[in-house]
Amino acid sequence: MYYDVFFYTMLQKKKLERHIARLIYVLTRPEDVTRRDVLRLLVLQKKYSKPPKHIIALLSLFKSYKPELVPEKIQSVNIESVWKPISEFIRLALEDARDRMEIQQSRQSTQTYFNWNVICTLESHSHVETWTLPPRAVIYGAFISKSCALLSRVCKLLLRYRQMRTRSYQIMPSDIYEERIRIICIYANDIHKALWYDESFSDRKNGILLSNLSNKVIKDLGDCDLDILLNIVNHYAVLPYRYTMNKTGLNISTKEDAKTMALYYYPAVNEFLAAFTSD
Repeated sequence: MYYDVFFYTMLQKKKLERHIARLIYVLTRPEDVTRRDVLRLLVLQKKYSKPPKHIIALLSLFKSYKPELVPEKIQSVNIESVWKPISEFIRLALEDARDRMEIQQSRQSTQTYFNWNVICTLESHSHVETWTLPPRAVIYGAFISKSCALLSRVCKLLLRYRQMRTRSYQIMPSDIYEERIRIICIYANDIHKALWYDESFSDRKNGILLSNLSNKVIKDLGDCDLDILLNIVNHYAVLPYRYTMNKTGLNISTKEDAKTMALYYYPAVNEFLAAFTSD
């Protein structure tokens, strides 16, 4: 169980023993009870001439969950005589903390066996570069996402396509190659215009991103400077970074400032801007 540290503290800090025992009592589930923890409590109990009620309460709880691990002489105890009822707010908060930790432990154990970042398995195994383009919903959905990780991923993916152009030209039929290059150029140009040139809305008809927005919608939003909302300074995926930098005294107000910030915190975006600005 993730609160095993409580057991250690309870054994070391006598003044906190009663309070920590209460936390353990609230958090323990049947699957958490182990022989080791029962032995810990029995050893702790022997240190007292008269066993404290909070130790008996824990042993009683453990016995109700796994009676085969706890001596029969351990009697049941009225919990209200040991602790006052815990508030519902604290109880729910403790359960939430337990659930979050169990999810984290599950992810950590899963990551031991799986590498979720390996996408191009066929390519790596065959040593032949493939070029399967994601649909526009994936590219633009990742770009408009509030997650900076997704924004970085889509920039890195477009950079990868850019690096594969020469090799793909050699192995692909020319008509397929030209069509894929055209699509990639549109993807990259749309994102680059939005991040650097503030043209995500005003030049939407020359790309795919936001091209379905009607003039009426744009007119209704006329009070807003829409074009700057998705640039490298104001994109909401980078606003948390910008806010943190501003709080430390580093004022991020220009695109060059934001590009420098990207270099250190989400370098794929910086590399994307540098590569496609030079094209």
